[in-house]
Amino acid sequence: MTNLTWSRGELTLLKNCPACKHHIDYEPIYKRGDDEKLMPEEWHIYNCFYCKSFFVNPRPSENSLPALYRDYLTHKPVQREAVFTSSSIFWKLVRGYLSKQLDIRFDQKSLAIGGFVA
Repeated sequence: MTNLTWSRGELTLLKNCPACKHHIDYEPIYKRGDDEKLMPEEWHIYNCFYCKSFFVNPRPSENSLPALYRDYLTHKPVQREAVFTSSSIFWKLVRGYLSKQLDIRFDQKSLAIGGFVA
């Protein structure tokens, strides 16, 4: 991967699809700018020929990704979902599953067996 820059940090240029790892030997399906005009960049959106996943390339590097959302909220805060707040056994199992499969950490208690039950 090659590092480039954008207005808020570094970009990472992908040579392979991030999902299936096939070589990117096709053009982006479209280019998209920022609707709010907060960033001057034009983003290239790809649709992998092999696995059909969509991705941005180049994309903000891991270190500069938080800068993308520094002053750019995509939605207003809403009521917290039950998965984050409920103390029921069901949601403890769900949190256990999400923790195991996606490495998500929760403030509420999780049951690790949820990662194996599902």
